[in-house]
Amino acid sequence: MNLKDYSRVYKKFGTAALLTDLFSKGLNQVTYYKNLVGMTLELESLDPTYLAIPDCFTGRFLTREELLQYAQDPQNDMPPSFLEYAFAKQDQCYGLLYQDQLAAYGWYSNLPTRLSHELSLHFDNAWMYMYRGYTRKEFRGKRLHAVGMANALKRYTDLGFRGLISYVEANNFSSLRSVFRMGYKEFGHVYIVKVWGSFFFYRSSSCDDYGFYITSNHESESTWDESVFAK
Repeated sequence: MNLKDYSRVYKKFGTAALLTDLFSKGLNQVTYYKNLVGMTLELESLDPTYLAIPDCFTGRFLTREELLQYAQDPQNDMPPSFLEYAFAKQDQCYGLLYQDQLAAYGWYSNLPTRLSHELSLHFDNAWMYMYRGYTRKEFRGKRLHAVGMANALKRYTDLGFRGLISYVEANNFSSLRSVFRMGYKEFGHVYIVKVWGSFFFYRSSSCDDYGFYITSNHESESTWDESVFAK
């Protein structure tokens, strides 16, 4: 990150954000460090304008057969190794379609989900975890990612789930602003540091109310294809 980038962070988000960014990026120069902001979205806190699907688009959960078909287009970023993983967990995909083209999608699970070769996220299965959101380049700028989340939230709430659970890295200020605008509420932080090849975790006590924590994966899982993991 150059000085112009730091200047942009300062001008858009202020001094505290700049210091957070400097600390995070500086520490990552010498080791692995993450500060994850845990958050939930419930229907009553959702800005209802996000439930409106733009004209010419339709939204729904996609079938296995449809997903296998869309995966054949590399621009949809659904490699076979990821689909194998998601299908095995019975995760679901909510997509926004433009005619017969997949414009945007997000994946949902109420089971522990891998974040990387080395880490997995755990949470109370009364919530649905949203991950691997993606919008094709030609459809970006239409808030489709947020619209998809809002409509998936409505469906899961109707099915009896409390809402959506997710996280954003503490120095991803643009994403934090976007999700808080939707109605997401922060409930705590999880800190991850890797020292001499081992991970150390600390989470705020409020994370316990959501069963929200990170664990290290077993060594046998470390050779899985990178495309398996959440983005």
